Amino acid sequence: MTIQTIGGGLSLNPSLKPIELNARAGLKTMAWLLAAGVLAVVLHELFRWPLRMPGRHGLEWMAILIFARTGSTYRWAGTVTAFGAASASLLPLAGAIEPLAAASYWITGVIVDLLYRADKQWRRYAFYLALIAAAAHSVRPVLNWIELFYLGVEHHSLTSGLWYPVSTHFGFGFIGGLAGAVLAGFSQRRHRFFYR
Repeated sequence: MTIQTIGGGLSLNPSLKPIELNARAGLKTMAWLLAAGVLAVVLHELFRWPLRMPGRHGLEWMAILIFARTGSTYRWAGTVTAFGAASASLLPLAGAIEPLAAASYWITGVIVDLLYRADKQWRRYAFYLALIAAAAHSVRPVLNWIELFYLGVEHHSLTSGLWYPVSTHFGFGFIGGLAGAVLAGFSQRRHRFFYR
């Protein structure tokens, strides 16, 4: 605050610059997080992994989600990133045919945020972050199972039962999460890559 003399009297003139700068940084952070989610959906459509295993796109999705989660101090960074992915998956260009595809992105982000915030000490370790990613990515086949039994939507990944896709989703999620955590660690040594 500054004090100014106007006509012989004192007047307080509050400066809004710190508030404005904080709001701009917050908007910039949100934009980065949403863009990270959109990027995950774009990469899902562009990458055609030669692997014929369910959950293989967890490699890029979990890497991006964990990178975004650990790169921001915003408490719901994973959820915002997942909201960007969920929104992008609803576009016709994304080619998502599963009714719960958008929900699975969003739920994954919420799980990552909750597990990330559950333990401040362990979240510094890449292995723990990879386990968070693996657990969150493993929810996708469970949602596919719900679609099959309650909505009648067939999923090729469920032909051999539920445990096989859960295990492959867990594995790919772990590898993707580990990659995202390692990249985030390298980036954080230099500077914080998301603004808040």
